[in-house]
Amino acid sequence: MFNIPKYISTIVVASMALSGCVSSTNYASLQEAMKGSPELVEKMTDDCAGSYHGSATEREYLAKLARVPNNDKLPKVICLRAYRGIATGRITYEDFMSMSSGQLRPVVIRVIQNR
Repeated sequence: MFNIPKYISTIVVASMALSGCVSSTNYASLQEAMKGSPELVEKMTDDCAGSYHGSATEREYLAKLARVPNNDKLPKVICLRAYRGIATGRITYEDFMSMSSGQLRPVVIRVIQNR
């Protein structure tokens, strides 16, 4: 069975420099840096989107979840929404840690859906 959280987690977490052992202090520092630097968010988003190589089936599910067209911009849209969620504080350290273990909290789904 297809596991949507696994693929969103893979896209976002695997691309972050923090994806190893992340302390709450490191997360807060990156969050603050992202908050003050749209250029950093853009660079991280580009790296994140470039690292995604999902199957057609995965892309179809992700497009439906994110409520966007299934095209070349899909990974960038998901990554950008997630990083903006981190930068604005909507995705907390606890949410991030849940994502890194393959579990998506409802707030992360709302962020990915841009609502």
